[in-house]
Amino acid sequence: MNKLGKKLLCLCISGAIAFAVPAATAVSSAVPVYADVSVGNFTDEDFNIFINMIGACESGGLVYGQRDYATYLSLADSWGAEQTITIGWWSAYGNNGRALLNRIYNADPALFLSIDTDGSIQAMLSQDWEKLKWEPSAAQKDVIVRLITTDTGKKCQDEAFKEFAKIYIEDCQSSYTDDVAACMMYAEIGMLGGEAAANRIFNRVVNDYSSNFSLDNIMAALADDQKASTNPYSVSGAVYNTRHNLFYQWIKTYLQPADPQENGVFTDVQNTSRYYYEPVYWAYQNGVTSGTSSTTFSPSNTTTRAQIVTWIYRLLSNGEVSPSAGFTDVTPSSYYYQAVNWADAHGIAVGFSDGSFGAGANCTRAQIITMIYRCYASGSGSYSSNFSDVSADAYYYNAVGWAVQNGITSGTSASTFSPEITCSRADAVTFLYRAASKF
Repeated sequence: MNKLGKKLLCLCISGAIAFAVPAATAVSSAVPVYADVSVGNFTDEDFNIFINMIGACESGGLVYGQRDYATYLSLADSWGAEQTITIGWWSAYGNNGRALLNRIYNADPALFLSIDTDGSIQAMLSQDWEKLKWEPSAAQKDVIVRLITTDTGKKCQDEAFKEFAKIYIEDCQSSYTDDVAACMMYAEIGMLGGEAAANRIFNRVVNDYSSNFSLDNIMAALADDQKASTNPYSVSGAVYNTRHNLFYQWIKTYLQPADPQENGVFTDVQNTSRYYYEPVYWAYQNGVTSGTSSTTFSPSNTTTRAQIVTWIYRLLSNGEVSPSAGFTDVTPSSYYYQAVNWADAHGIAVGFSDGSFGAGANCTRAQIITMIYRCYASGSGSYSSNFSDVSADAYYYNAVGWAVQNGITSGTSASTFSPEITCSRADAVTFLYRAASKF
């Protein structure tokens, strides 16, 4: 058994992830919080893409980039061998759920205790949930869901998943190949069926396809394995074909080429067929935004409210200076100070009831479309859309309808807009580019 097998035993029931954990331990500041998980040539950007794919399959309704951070399964609904609760978008069973709450506690104890006001959840952080077969009360369940859906809780879920995924990536790199697409498929297969299943499929590629770990050869090995086993619930079986095919398509769509060509400044925006290729370079050349480094744009990274109003300010304000809006989290030394004041003065973006602007909060798709709508349509007019997740009483209803009518967005699928998903850098510059090109 290699290092992956020594570290954990991974099982999967109906596509959810489960793995063995150490015995219960006390809360410790040694628990990692926001670890750097890049592995060789498998970058943080690659992890973001991988999270968007796994999240879609685990809890996001098969919509790339979507995941349900509020996932909670009771003892009765959880995996039988655990006999305890499951929490988090990627299904942290039993003591893994406890480890996630430990991580949130260590990241922000004050936040944790402000939600867990009676300390009953904190008291369970040093207990063995699986041994106790713990089932929280309705009130405790509400506290847990509130904890895991804070910004800290969401980030902790993503980072815990990255650390888990890192083990598979390292295993693939050391045993087979460091090709990023292949590593993603190895990890996806392993998360469904464990290390043995991933190795079985990749050994087929070694033996039958001369160790050429192209996506097509990996998919062919999965098909060959299914024919050999005829078990629809095996990792290669018919039950999981939809998931494997989605990964195949998403990797081709979102993963950047390994060897960038000389057709742009950003090494991670080189493929001219990407929908955001022209918007990224338009935004860069027009001073709307620069990259995340001198050579990278990080198209899959998320955006904050401060970033988005700053981009809009640079695009439309002509450097106009507005009086201070008085937001508690916006100081004169902030890079977004003038942008936020201008956006507030022109009714493009407003703050929250606590007096803050929420500068560091994630900017959702609904928020950015609404800001753009207020800029280019003055926030007026009656529009409609057929998205099932955009209700007629939503503040962004007219904005989304206007954006669809004017070709600024077509949604995340034929029937969904995904208003609450954090807007990626790629989508943000694309929305701005389309609006600026049209008006």
